[in-house]
Amino acid sequence: MEMLTETAVKAHLDGYTVNLYRAHFPSDIEDATTSVEDAPHVLEHDGYLECFDGGYRFVSGSLEDWWLGRHGKYSESVVGDQRRGQGAD
Repeated sequence: MEMLTETAVKAHLDGYTVNLYRAHFPSDIEDATTSVEDAPHVLEHDGYLECFDGGYRFVSGSLEDWWLGRHGKYSESVVGDQRRGQGAD
């Protein structure tokens, strides 16, 4: 869920951010069914995200807007203060 919120807030999910998630969430949890390593691929397979310019973005602008409205208002970016609108079109 955090990756989708990050993608909506920043209007994309780049490789740098994915690496920050990998560092923050350990992938050696034995009972985890999906690791952080797999998450972007699962979100792509399920139709939420698509590969774009070395990272990911939402497939649907409507879903992105809904996710941003529902989850983005109070989120804190893993990257810091890089918010949508600063350099995003």
